[in-house]
Amino acid sequence: MDFQSAVIALFFILNGLGNIPLFAGLLSRYPEARQKQIIARELLIAFFILLSFAFLGKEILGILGIGRGVLEISGGLILMIIAVGMLFPKPQTVEATEAEPFIVPMAFPLLAGAGSMTNVMALGANTDSALKLLGVIFAAWFLTALLLVWSSQLKNFLGSKGMVACEKLGGLVIVLISVQMLTTGLARIVADLFMLQLKSPTI
Repeated sequence: MDFQSAVIALFFILNGLGNIPLFAGLLSRYPEARQKQIIARELLIAFFILLSFAFLGKEILGILGIGRGVLEISGGLILMIIAVGMLFPKPQTVEATEAEPFIVPMAFPLLAGAGSMTNVMALGANTDSALKLLGVIFAAWFLTALLLVWSSQLKNFLGSKGMVACEKLGGLVIVLISVQMLTTGLARIVADLFMLQLKSPTI
């Protein structure tokens, strides 16, 4: 996956547009200035969570004995589930809490959730360039940050129908990416099994 495709994929997986209503509900009782401060804090926490999984992904996979093909298939399945949720959303409610939101649920799992963490782990396992990996994560995160920090203005500009249309477009993009990950993972597993058979001693 090239740089642009990786950024677009992660951007849609982070689902900034889809999270705008949830963030608005969680922060509705705070002044607008404080809302932006909370969003900025949670975005930074999510960014460091993603970096941790991206750069420690190879070590984690090695310890668990998980191959790249298995990771790509599992990531593709998770992305497919996320895409179905975006294309056919269920009504979501936000539970009111007395305490200010901290890490849960905004940084995790709304931003750095299973799909985004699996995605950055797969990127980390498939690239040898730490700078490129950091660039992909930062670019997708930065675009998401812009959406969420200026969410009230964006919501007024696009309207409810425009927000829904953008989210469904993102769902379609993620479907394509998930199918690509599934087929790549299957091809990698088949190739690995074939190589093992060639290397196995004959009796």
